[in-house]
Amino acid sequence: MAGGTTNDLNYFTRVFKNQEYIIDDGKIILKKIHKKVSFLTKKTRNMINSKKIITMAMDLETRVINGIMSSYCVSVYDGKVIKSFYLSDFSSNAEKEMLRESILYLIKRKYHNYKVYLHNFSRFDAVFLLTTITEICDNVIPIKRDGNFINIKLIFANKYCLYFRDSFLLLPSSLRYLAINFNVENKGIFPYKFVNNPDISLNYKGKVAEYRLFDNITEKEY
Repeated sequence: MAGGTTNDLNYFTRVFKNQEYIIDDGKIILKKIHKKVSFLTKKTRNMINSKKIITMAMDLETRVINGIMSSYCVSVYDGKVIKSFYLSDFSSNAEKEMLRESILYLIKRKYHNYKVYLHNFSRFDAVFLLTTITEICDNVIPIKRDGNFINIKLIFANKYCLYFRDSFLLLPSSLRYLAINFNVENKGIFPYKFVNNPDISLNYKGKVAEYRLFDNITEKEY
């Protein structure tokens, strides 16, 4: 099969089965391979797995005593049941045991493939939970971006998975304002600085703490 002008014998095309060669002045300048390919098909979304999300399921509360930050409460919500773990419920090595029990509570077959969201997890909660997670499970796969954890995959019993993610990366606002914007029950007002006093019991019952010990509330709200 010839190409170019009628009298140009240096420029021609040769076809061998599914291959086509264009030759000019004794050199192959173009090679074509004809292949049959299938068209892309629409993939049905797995709606079962897409619903396996624990929205903002886990929340840690911390305090600072003598310049050291530690956690004193962990709350878990699976869409139906709220479960809380308090430091005062544990005696020896209380904080470590509290965190351990909260993670073990989630390591269940019924939570397979669930995504556990914590607000500001990548920069804050991961610091407290990662050590506990790695002590409980040998198969932990973290994913970091710009120095922050964006996903931690925990594999247990060699076949079940649990994912820890940061809801702040999806909804970059405080939990308080998110509750207002979505018109849902708010987290509530709490004197977070009050528990920084080592003489204050975590089971404290008494007068409302002073206004200065609350964050981001008006005197009217107080």
